[in-house]
Amino acid sequence: MKKEYKIHLMKPYLGDYLKQYHNIDLNDKFKCINPKCNTNNMSYSAKYNICHCFTCNKSYDIFRVVALDYNLNPRSFVKQIQKVLELYPNIDNSH
Repeated sequence: MKKEYKIHLMKPYLGDYLKQYHNIDLNDKFKCINPKCNTNNMSYSAKYNICHCFTCNKSYDIFRVVALDYNLNPRSFVKQIQKVLELYPNIDNSH
């Protein structure tokens, strides 16, 4: 049987992740996490659970940020989910 993940419970952890692992003040613009962009034009949206760079026009949710930070294959969404659950074991992902 295929395991089902409650993605909607994981997405709101982006803000905490950015603060805890990147030491980012979510109230100010910060350095873009896109390795190809080197601007301080990224901001965080708690409403949409994403961070967005207004220079390179890229948006990231917690899964894409974790994929970058831990060098995970961007096409392996299951590995990204598993890493988020490893970092935040308190997320209730039970059925």
